[in-house]
Amino acid sequence: MNPNLQDGIVFDIVITKVMVEYIALVLPFSRKYRSRKFS
Repeated sequence: MNPNLQDGIVFDIVITKVMVEYIALVLPFSRKYRSRKFS
């Protein structure tokens, strides 16, 4: 197996996990901010 390819796959997995965690953290805050702003 190509080591560069394996590193690329691991990198994609890490990026995906980081993005999922970031979205999970940011969305509740943005919803609270919007509801507070418009209500």
